[in-house]
Amino acid sequence: MLIWRCWNVRNSVMMAGERVSVDGSVAFLSRYMVSLLQIRQRGPLDDVKGKHKVIKRWAPPMGDVLKINVDGDFIVETGAAAVGVVIRNKDGTPLLMACRKVVHCRDAEEIEALACLEGSRMGASWADCSFILESDNASVIEKLKMREWQRSNVAPVILDTLHAKAELGSLAFAKIGREQNKVAHELAHFALRKDVNCVWFANFPECLVTLACKDII
Repeated sequence: MLIWRCWNVRNSVMMAGERVSVDGSVAFLSRYMVSLLQIRQRGPLDDVKGKHKVIKRWAPPMGDVLKINVDGDFIVETGAAAVGVVIRNKDGTPLLMACRKVVHCRDAEEIEALACLEGSRMGASWADCSFILESDNASVIEKLKMREWQRSNVAPVILDTLHAKAELGSLAFAKIGREQNKVAHELAHFALRKDVNCVWFANFPECLVTLACKDII
């Protein structure tokens, strides 16, 4: 946690030109220590047979690979839509979080495809690195892995994502479960709930950092 805070302070000073006090860092770390202890005390859930349920969590990448998690949120009743992106390293430290509202979105599959495109483009800040992009939408991941031309409503978005992939060192696509994609999922919700479009390299929203902490304890 201390290393994580040091990284955030470094980004705040170098990228945002902010001044960060020692007292502020102490308060920040104290709050998160309390949050982590509360999470640990809850323990694993039991099923009806008394057995521990296996809770799948986000898995950190290996070595110098960076992992991009993306998700889309689409509200059928209103047509409101948003995407969420988080990029983390092998230690689980967030390097970037982003959320953006999307207008004129057709359906849930399109917003999931747009989330993959957004994540691929966000990787440009580390263009020489290798990436794994994870989404919990099987249909979109399958389309991104196909080599032949596709006829579908999201084909143009898929093509744009593959073009963005070509600008990176390497990028692999993987399907994961929703429980392994909570941070990106919450980022998409955050955009709609707070009515914001944001990219953070430091000073991430506390609610999102708490979720990220749960992935690595």
